[in-house]
Amino acid sequence: MKLTTLLTALLLACCTPLQAQYSTLNVWLKNGDIVKFAFSEHLRIVASSSQELTVESTGYSITYPVADLQKFTVNNDSLPAHLILSEGWNWISHNLSAPIPVETFDKAQQILSQTASAYNDAVLGLTGELKALETAKGYKVNMTQGTVYNFTQATYATTTPKLALHQGWNWVGYPLSFSQPLATALSATQWEEGDCIASQEAFAVYSDGAWQGSLNILSPQAAYLIKAASSKGLAYSTTTETKQRGLMHVSRASQKHLFICNKHAYPNTMNIIAQLKTEKAGAEDQSYTIAAFSGTECRGVGQMIDGRIYLTVHGTGGEPITFLAADAEGKHYAIAQTAAFTADLVGTPRSPYTLTLTDETTSIPQIAAVGTISEPLRIYALSGTLVKTAHSTADGNIDVALSDLPSGIYIIKSKSLNCKITKR
Repeated sequence: MKLTTLLTALLLACCTPLQAQYSTLNVWLKNGDIVKFAFSEHLRIVASSSQELTVESTGYSITYPVADLQKFTVNNDSLPAHLILSEGWNWISHNLSAPIPVETFDKAQQILSQTASAYNDAVLGLTGELKALETAKGYKVNMTQGTVYNFTQATYATTTPKLALHQGWNWVGYPLSFSQPLATALSATQWEEGDCIASQEAFAVYSDGAWQGSLNILSPQAAYLIKAASSKGLAYSTTTETKQRGLMHVSRASQKHLFICNKHAYPNTMNIIAQLKTEKAGAEDQSYTIAAFSGTECRGVGQMIDGRIYLTVHGTGGEPITFLAADAEGKHYAIAQTAAFTADLVGTPRSPYTLTLTDETTSIPQIAAVGTISEPLRIYALSGTLVKTAHSTADGNIDVALSDLPSGIYIIKSKSLNCKITKR
């Protein structure tokens, strides 16, 4: 893919009226790409030429095509709505004043609400008991290809509806036109110990009087799943004034692990709050990245926050999930526990799920596949990246030296062979 446009912007983040931080943001793009900037309060992006974007924001999340760069002044709810959907599953909502007919989503294979569904029939088109997507409700949409839907109708009133939450899981929308910190957006509701809110890639749990977890911002067009300990009403706060907020300490291991997870591949999430235990000497002083797998497919990568691992796992239901740890040097370690995927919350901040780090994975310095193998043998990293291809000799044997590969776990694939190896 040829990159044809360089967008350079000056990022101004006003922490207080008397304090500011500046950084330069370089984005390489091609015409037609869709760019999404998410803003917190008093955050602006300022451009300096006709090919660079200028955006002013008081808490809005804006999406726009690169080919249509222009200046937005975001201080009202009159902007047109854009729904940007990726191929695969998307958790969405909208802030329009009227429902959106399911027929609008012409590239959707399936649309789910919490109680109804519609599917794309080859003859009838989108059909089923679900007829329209309503404001303030959450939906899961399975797209056959990435598509942008633009709407010019009026957005919802600035006073948001009060949503009724029943005990258990609730699919809700976010009917505002601007992003807000999680604690601010949910401050108008009385929450209980153990209440949980999850997006498609992160989650937070209300514990000891505060929200704790990997979900920090609520954004327009996103859907959220809320697990309520008891029935209650949800009213989103529309306050946008700056407040001092505490920051949780987030620790991440080196990116050498190269774990890659496609959040759009599956409709459901399992959210795990865990603690890491180990008998390995000195391991408690190291930083680890924890990943979840189904077979050789990465289903989620966790964050270490205030001594707890917050891990969102993507799946369908019932499939076995295993876990892997990577240290800052990229070495991988097995974890003793396995779990069956369930679309629920596992563990709490007070009582986390235990993951036990075992010894370092076994070293295999060389692979010898003996037999009459005619097709190439390919070796992939856990991220799915092809790292080596080997061809058989005239006698059908394949010898593969691994001395040039970094430490890690690799997948061998061919028509005759499919296995997993580790190299130290």
